[in-house]
Amino acid sequence: MFNKELFELFNSSNVDELMRFYASLSDQEDVVKWLKSIPKSTPRIVEAGDPESNVTVIIPTPDVKNKFALNCKNSIFSGLKIIFVVDNSPFFNLSHSYNFGSHLISKSKNTNWVIFSNVDMILRDAPEKLKLELNRIHTDNCIIFAKESGSHSYRMRVGEYRIIHDFIFRTTSKYRRMRRMLERKYSIKINAEDERQMIGKLMVRRSKSFTNIGDFSIFPIEALKRYKYSPFDETYLNGMEDVDLSLRISQEFDDNELIRINYDIGSMESGIRGRNFSRTLQNIASLSYFNYKNTSGTPTNLQFYWVRTRAYPPNGVMPSNSQPQKTIILIS
Repeated sequence: MFNKELFELFNSSNVDELMRFYASLSDQEDVVKWLKSIPKSTPRIVEAGDPESNVTVIIPTPDVKNKFALNCKNSIFSGLKIIFVVDNSPFFNLSHSYNFGSHLISKSKNTNWVIFSNVDMILRDAPEKLKLELNRIHTDNCIIFAKESGSHSYRMRVGEYRIIHDFIFRTTSKYRRMRRMLERKYSIKINAEDERQMIGKLMVRRSKSFTNIGDFSIFPIEALKRYKYSPFDETYLNGMEDVDLSLRISQEFDDNELIRINYDIGSMESGIRGRNFSRTLQNIASLSYFNYKNTSGTPTNLQFYWVRTRAYPPNGVMPSNSQPQKTIILIS
């Protein structure tokens, strides 16, 4: 059953209130149950741009009149069909907003390409170049990535935390210690990190690499049908939903079906919500669910098993002057 008081604590920007929220949830399953209990809002739809365009951009936003939305409408995606999914309620859920807009596409007859984009994007290449690049693609069994950016279309690694992660988070700032305490409480053992950054390579032992869609991705309409117009997992609460979908894409599409086009678009990266430690704490809930999905034993999930083996000669007897070697093997 949904607990409104807990939800208000979770949405707080006050660290003490967020810690009170987590104090009320005893383990990973409690977090997942709470996430699944949150009501879904009914966003308002505002359409803009060219209704005849074969490219439709789905953009969640709290307000179609803010500077970010107007920039998308008048500049970044001008000449394309735009569906603003407007939700300023406390129950805003990015995945739900994307899927809500996506289901509208199922009724469209002239849409060939669907773009999922955050509202706080930055114009780099003109929309005409985007259309030109998409017109060069003659397959609908693919996922499209733009040029690599700080917030989308970049390589990530997923795997178990290394020992150094525990050391760094236990011996540095109190905020990192708080985060590590919650990671332990909710059995958070795996994460995804940016492969471009040394800290990401240090923190996570790579099991799989993939390209993260981040805040900008392009689906042919036929690929979107494979997800029944709901590609995003709505249990996530404004965190990790892009990583989750990107990981599934890497498992469901061959490498040659992941196409990168010569189109560049930037992002303000959290221009609407901002960045602070309270957001880091809020993301623990979604990270806990990510671990729940990927270590629960279902066939599509990542599986981590540590096996300790000894190697012996064929006769089964080790020479007196040598020692058996121990090997740790990661099977995923």
